[in-house]
Amino acid sequence: MKKWIFLIAAPFLMAVTGCPNAFVESAQKNTDEALLFNAEQSANARRWDEAINSMNAMSPAGKAKRESKAALASYYAGRCGLNLLDFAQAIKDQMPASKIWPLAMRAQTGATISDLADCVLAEQTLVSIDSDANHRTPDENIELVFIEVAKMGAALAQSNADADHDGVVDGTFNACSTSDIADAAVAELGSGLMLTLRAIQASGASFGGDITSSVSSMCTAIEAQPGMTGFCSHTSAIDFTGPLLLGLRALIKSNEVGFNSCGGAVGSGTCVCP
Repeated sequence: MKKWIFLIAAPFLMAVTGCPNAFVESAQKNTDEALLFNAEQSANARRWDEAINSMNAMSPAGKAKRESKAALASYYAGRCGLNLLDFAQAIKDQMPASKIWPLAMRAQTGATISDLADCVLAEQTLVSIDSDANHRTPDENIELVFIEVAKMGAALAQSNADADHDGVVDGTFNACSTSDIADAAVAELGSGLMLTLRAIQASGASFGGDITSSVSSMCTAIEAQPGMTGFCSHTSAIDFTGPLLLGLRALIKSNEVGFNSCGGAVGSGTCVCP
């Protein structure tokens, strides 16, 4: 295992620490500390439902702690299909040759609607620590990057981009068609992309340089288009409506972050959806 992957993964693989005897032998098994420990043990065994239920049984004060939110977010992410080590290795191996949306799609080929909902819950839980990426810790922001990659992959799995689930975009896929990819999935791609950009920038992580470079150049190009001013200021899926959705559909076709099905950059005009 590469050292850098371990350093990224370690905070989430060992989200909570403690001495098992302190809770196993104690009669007080419903304290926040005990529930947090039980959640960790369930998560270690990939029993995500049990881990989430333990977290949700905590007191309001216990659940409000930032370490509790980070842990719960990681459990929702686990249930949505995030395998941290696999994702970290994929980013290392495939960037920059592969853009972020094709990479995300390959990582989540079997994702379901339920998986996408869990990815969204993971995002919402972690962002509830603080909506400003600069007020989150580097570990929290790196965790969010992986959650967003998983979410974007799950959103693409609901489309016809890869109907045969082989990890390669289908030649018949039309990103401009709501029949091939619904507006709701497109909007999740938009929020995921913008949250990823901010989280990487705030974390100071060097591994995301290729992502931030491609997304930043894309922002400059797309915001120069009519009706796209402020496109990259949005971080919530509900913000992407009307022309902004068409802009995202063009990005799916582009060579900056998408599948290069239009043979150019989003600002070239060849990627525009009618």
